[in-house]
Amino acid sequence: MDRNEGILADSSPHTQIYFWGNDRNGLLGPDKNPRTIYTRPQPFDFGVKIDSISCGEGHAAFLSDGYIYTMGDNSDGRLGISKNIKSASTPNLIESLIKFYIVKVTCGPAHTIALSDSGEVFAWGNGESGQLGLGNRQNQLTPQQIKLYNNNETPTKNPPLDSAIDISCGKRHSGIITSSKHFF
Repeated sequence: MDRNEGILADSSPHTQIYFWGNDRNGLLGPDKNPRTIYTRPQPFDFGVKIDSISCGEGHAAFLSDGYIYTMGDNSDGRLGISKNIKSASTPNLIESLIKFYIVKVTCGPAHTIALSDSGEVFAWGNGESGQLGLGNRQNQLTPQQIKLYNNNETPTKNPPLDSAIDISCGKRHSGIITSSKHFF
């Protein structure tokens, strides 16, 4: 069964989610008032089944059957969609990751990391403190794969890659646990 068939065959083909807090960038959806602070949960239904959600500072990401959608503030590329837009009040599919089945997404304040079912890790958004794990301090507008080398060594000639089993974002740092139980 393909992933799209799973969404249509599910007895509840979509999930109602709730957001609250500061809506300064349209994060709370197209029918809400931007720059309003909501002190109670506000319901949303985007017409898809949502498996999990993660919130950053002004942006959010959610998983739907292995696909990642993002919305809110796009400063520093935190939505991962490469579009030249300031913010998005509706979910945007991260098209560059559709060939991967994503099992976890986590947001830091201004960056996001995703984990695929085969252990690949992708990062995008603000990289000024090196939190993207790409070997530089540059912002990334689209997801970039983080290379995981066994024993956390500097890559040499064709080193074996390790796979990730868990990910987490902090304010200016990120963490990965690998299948060989290394923590990056």
